[in-house]
Amino acid sequence: MVFDGEELLEPAIKSIRDQSDFVAVTWQKTSYHGNKTDTDIESLINQLKKNNLIDQAIFFEPNLSKSPKENELQLRNIGLQASRDHNCTHHISFDVDEFILSDQLKYAKETFGDNDYSIIENLYYYKRPTWQMTPVKNNQVSFIHPVTAEYSMIRKYPYRIEITRRVTPHDKCRVYMQDECVMHHMTYVRKNMEKKLRNSVTGYLYKIDKFVDDFNKYQLGDRLVVSPDFLTHKTKLVEDVFSLEELL
Repeated sequence: MVFDGEELLEPAIKSIRDQSDFVAVTWQKTSYHGNKTDTDIESLINQLKKNNLIDQAIFFEPNLSKSPKENELQLRNIGLQASRDHNCTHHISFDVDEFILSDQLKYAKETFGDNDYSIIENLYYYKRPTWQMTPVKNNQVSFIHPVTAEYSMIRKYPYRIEITRRVTPHDKCRVYMQDECVMHHMTYVRKNMEKKLRNSVTGYLYKIDKFVDDFNKYQLGDRLVVSPDFLTHKTKLVEDVFSLEELL
């Protein structure tokens, strides 16, 4: 799923391409808040299709009479339907800023079993792809699941997962430990952080001008407070495992 952060799209796909039989990208020219993109996402999508990184590109026009969360839920299920239409047995919904190590994805596929769905932890990064937030936030994300499942904004759920990624049915869950498989979430890594916040479903949580000013001044190891837990975190230096530094 991509509207902004398109600089991350190609490396995000490359991180999972060799372990995926089918990759669909849903893309937008209009955000959930009605803002138009200022970049040529369509040309990028076409180039990635030409390079065999994308199997299908699906254009999405949000319904601005609906909430951002309602549009996001619809978009996740559109991606899921594409997997069904192409005879996939299992599906993962990724955002443009989410990365998985290829060997960990391979392991997860091999050990999924007959579960209804699976979840993994998020490792968050702030400002640079080598500045990892610490301590790890108590936040998980849905992962591999059969295409027979559905995304639903069910309120009562056994794990702390954002509402548009709650899978039903969800009786049997495979929980991957951090040393088995983990999501590297570049949610605070952008060329244009203001654009991300003004078009995000969670941007309303912040005073955007202040956030962007603090973001621009931030240095490795400084204190920071961000969603979803709004507890105090810092950053530590890690390896640029997805080769993102040169893109920012």
